[in-house]
Amino acid sequence: MTKTKAILSDNSLVFVKPPIRRLKPPGSHPAALSTQERTTF
Repeated sequence: MTKTKAILSDNSLVFVKPPIRRLKPPGSHPAALSTQERTTF
């Protein structure tokens, strides 16, 4: 049970990042992306 919970928590951490990047507009500047990442994390 503990191993399964640990795997689920790891997967949740992995899956949290992609949606945040998808929300960003494709033509935004790298500087704007870095500031958004700093604010998000």
